[in-house]
Amino acid sequence: MDDIMDDIRTLECIMQERCHETGIAPDAADFCHGTLREIKEFHKGIYAHSLRVGFYASHLAEEEDKSDSYVRLATLGGLLHDTGKIDFDEDLFTGRQITIEEYERLKHHVFAGADALRPNLLLTSIIAGRHHLKPNGKGYGIERDLPFRSNAMHKDMLAYCETLVGMCDWMDALFTRGGVRVGGMPIDRDDQRAVAALLSEEFHDYPDDAVALSRARWLYANRL
Repeated sequence: MDDIMDDIRTLECIMQERCHETGIAPDAADFCHGTLREIKEFHKGIYAHSLRVGFYASHLAEEEDKSDSYVRLATLGGLLHDTGKIDFDEDLFTGRQITIEEYERLKHHVFAGADALRPNLLLTSIIAGRHHLKPNGKGYGIERDLPFRSNAMHKDMLAYCETLVGMCDWMDALFTRGGVRVGGMPIDRDDQRAVAALLSEEFHDYPDDAVALSRARWLYANRL
């Protein structure tokens, strides 16, 4: 528990600074921090996971030279993607093997999260509702239904951030749970290096960051 709390304190400092650096509006930042406090009170493991996914998504969007709007949405989407889990029984998150019925019930966290975030952070709510929808069509989530006339940038930004947050969620779960298999298939050593490089703070552990990102995207899109 001490290690977890040390990690959390470090991540909190990093992400507070990150939210400031990316220019997230004060009202959005206040709502985000309030929601994160609720997640922390509910389950510290989910909270730490949310901070890590927010960190990864924020920095990867920046690595790909996306505009400030993309980086801000990736940051908020990563931080708040699992908001809906606070509506569920904490017993589902003890690390035990859950039943098929419990897993099916837990899938509804994407809908609960979208509903909770929608009044305050509309675009972020869509990411929370769609981060388990894969580029290959697999997965589950809400329809991308915007209550305003969306333009091409909104559509592209959402499509990009949904996939990015989903990939960062998958990468963090893969490594923090000690797994080395994707979709029932072992990940080879090069693939592990590619994903591990993306999880490093500086993203310079791999010969070519673009290659690492491309490889991780391919794994996420095609092997799940």
